[in-house]
Amino acid sequence: FPPVGVTPPLAELLDAFVGDNDLATADDLRREAEDARSQKWASFRDETLLPAARVGRQNVVLQVTGRKSWKFRDDWDMLEDVARGKGLAVEKLSRSRGPKGKGKGKPMLSFSWAGEGKGPVVERLQAAASIAQRHRIKTLWSKLFKRWLLPFADNAFNAVSLTDREVQTFFRSDDGPELEAIAKRKGIIYQCRSVQVRRGSKGKGKAVDAREHDFAWRRVTVEDVSILEDVHTALDLMKVTARARQRIWEGFCRSTLRPAAAVGKTCVILPWGAVLNTF
Repeated sequence: FPPVGVTPPLAELLDAFVGDNDLATADDLRREAEDARSQKWASFRDETLLPAARVGRQNVVLQVTGRKSWKFRDDWDMLEDVARGKGLAVEKLSRSRGPKGKGKGKPMLSFSWAGEGKGPVVERLQAAASIAQRHRIKTLWSKLFKRWLLPFADNAFNAVSLTDREVQTFFRSDDGPELEAIAKRKGIIYQCRSVQVRRGSKGKGKAVDAREHDFAWRRVTVEDVSILEDVHTALDLMKVTARARQRIWEGFCRSTLRPAAAVGKTCVILPWGAVLNTF
């Protein structure tokens, strides 16, 4: 509403005909509109954006029309303007319909706080997402550690190579930097390398590009002493590997070397396959 001014003489003339001028002015209407926008924004932020950020997400995509659309209903342009004013990146999308994705798309709006936006709202959402993401990565590392690394250490190995499929049981394909960072913090040497594998039951199919993830705990370079009090680290794996090798060696001595020494032998010649079965 544009500003409206009424001169005192005109106000007196209007009062004489219609009574006291206690009707809402343009300023009053603007304040009411701003209050309504603020209330809608606060509800949208608390009910939609913050819950998404608290599970580690960096954006929210909403359908503009239909029964599942948010309570702004016909005020999506207003919501878009307010969100941009708060520093969020807003993008209009269209989701195709039909079995082949050739149908008419439904309008969507994407609200993102992953970029370089500034402002208290963006900073709050980014902080919540960062905390959730760190917790998520820590939880997923714990699961990968127990599912893959620890069993190999318990079998006396000090390294393991996992396929993309095995790693993606827990981590997403775009979690590579986070996986590398947490492995480094845990003192584990991690490398992701490109390989070619052949498909098919006998490995004779067409060669396709793939990735393998190498984890090693042969040695530990302590860059942060906090690793000494941390869990699921290379130190834990090295201890398990050392105990496993001691256990295997003691079993080999008990079953093979000591019986030979008991009958006076000073050496034992074994086929390579028997050694492999033990070690």
